[in-house]
Amino acid sequence: MLKAVAAGTGSQYSTISKNYDGTYSAQRQELVEQQGNYATLSEEFIDQVTMPIVHHFIKMTILSMELPAELDHETLYNIEFQAPAMPWIDPVKEAKGYSEMVRNGFTSKTKVQRSLGGTPQRVNQQIIQERENDDKNGLVFVSDPKHEMQQIEVEEETKEDNENNKDGANDDE
Repeated sequence: MLKAVAAGTGSQYSTISKNYDGTYSAQRQELVEQQGNYATLSEEFIDQVTMPIVHHFIKMTILSMELPAELDHETLYNIEFQAPAMPWIDPVKEAKGYSEMVRNGFTSKTKVQRSLGGTPQRVNQQIIQERENDDKNGLVFVSDPKHEMQQIEVEEETKEDNENNKDGANDDE
């Protein structure tokens, strides 16, 4: 009965029954299929409710106060609205997938950051601040590839030194 209701309403059986048992693959598939419905509803809500309210607020602000002369009024309407992020079922698998897609050029860091509910400018600023603070305090984390690159450089220098030493030892013979 609940499966018939789910099929007829565009909902998912697990959502109606509150039964979330199943394999990772089944849960993920269900989430992916339902995400299209959520995205459509979010876009409709943004277009019909949120945007008109925000645009009205901006118009009222412009009329009620004197804004700085250097402010471009047209940019006030350059707003990006973002729907809630899709939840993860298996964060390790999801993170590896996103990482591979970015590394292979199938998506951008910005798109991934937005899909996780973040604002790229804020996320990037946080990363910069954290790395500066980590460097200042002598903290090393794998999240900063600079340390991995430094390790590679040290290994390459050591390898070159070893090769030079071997060549020098062979010259003496």
